[in-house]
Amino acid sequence: DHSKDAPYSVFHAGGETVVRVDQRRDGERWNLLGEFEFDGAGGRVELWNRTATGYVVADGVMFERR
Repeated sequence: DHSKDAPYSVFHAGGETVVRVDQRRDGERWNLLGEFEFDGAGGRVELWNRTATGYVVADGVMFERR
C-alpha cells in the first residue's frame, strides 16, 4: 500500500528540490535524498501525498554535515 513515488521536498540554500522515492523498497534503513548546501537559516524536508500513489510515511529525517 506504500507509495511508489512519494515526493520529498528538500528546502535548501538553492531553493527547493523534489525527490521522488519508491517507498515499497529499502524499508527499515536510512535512504539518501541527495546532497544539498544549506545557509545560516538551515533547511527542512516536507513529505506530502497530494500527487503520490498509495500511502506516504516517514519516521525521521537526518541531516549530516560533510
